[in-house]
Amino acid sequence: MDFADVLQLVVTTLGRQLEGSTVWVGRLDRQRSCLSIVAAAGDGPVPLHAGLEAPISTSFCHHLAIGLGDPLCNDVGADPVYGPLVARTPHRIGSFAGVPLRMADGAAVGTLCAVHPEREAYGARDLALLRTFAELISRDMQHQRRGADVEEILDELRHQASTDALTGAANRRAFRTELARAWRRRLGSGTVAVLDVDRFKAVNDRHGHAVGDAVLIGVVDALRTASAANAVVGRLGGDEFAVLLGRTDPAQWRAAVRAQLRALSAELGVDVEASIGFAPLADAESPDAALARADEDLYDVKRGLAAAA
Repeated sequence: MDFADVLQLVVTTLGRQLEGSTVWVGRLDRQRSCLSIVAAAGDGPVPLHAGLEAPISTSFCHHLAIGLGDPLCNDVGADPVYGPLVARTPHRIGSFAGVPLRMADGAAVGTLCAVHPEREAYGARDLALLRTFAELISRDMQHQRRGADVEEILDELRHQASTDALTGAANRRAFRTELARAWRRRLGSGTVAVLDVDRFKAVNDRHGHAVGDAVLIGVVDALRTASAANAVVGRLGGDEFAVLLGRTDPAQWRAAVRAQLRALSAELGVDVEASIGFAPLADAESPDAALARADEDLYDVKRGLAAAA
């Protein structure tokens, strides 16, 4: 088991123990003034995923790490440090508990934290549990470091654990994790979209794999540009992608994606087109069912194009 798996196991275990909580490991990137989520789990109020970033100045983690915020706060809204921060988020947060992750020299490089929507959710035993796991993580970080810079280690771990190496999209495992989390919450009119690149094999055969790779990278950029900032873009494998959309009109989103693909075609000098299927999350029996319905819709589109040709 590598370090990334250890971190995910920790937050998953804590998410089960601290029922109703969102639990995460955050990396404090002071050079870029941001907090990066390295691992996240739980069924709590804040939809976090590995790779998500937030300004360091507005993060609970930063204020905890520098000693301004208390490690246990059971009335976040009334707290003089955390209250102004939670007022700037749409998520309901009543309680917070967290522990800094420190190296041997005492430098805080990250945090292990949990939030709950209700007040008075955590006690001394919960904080002790977080401290125990934080100590284990800190020890493992020091072991992994072996003379290297821990910032680089955590950055590499985050990418390996959650992103597709070629395109930078969420990998299949990370996307399915986010899909399951969204399905559990039934995020309003949330929709999952599945897309594959039409005639991609012909692009590879005619223009070579370097151009094929450029197409895949460009498709991810197109999906991100066409989607809201909080959409999750994933590569399921090969030339198949998926996007977890919030309150988005599918027809308008499809049109925006196709406009981006036309621009990509002009840039690369190859025709880049894609078929897209959709499925709403609200009436799906499971995350897998939602993905299967989107796949079915995708192939209905492909069959229709074939019949028209």
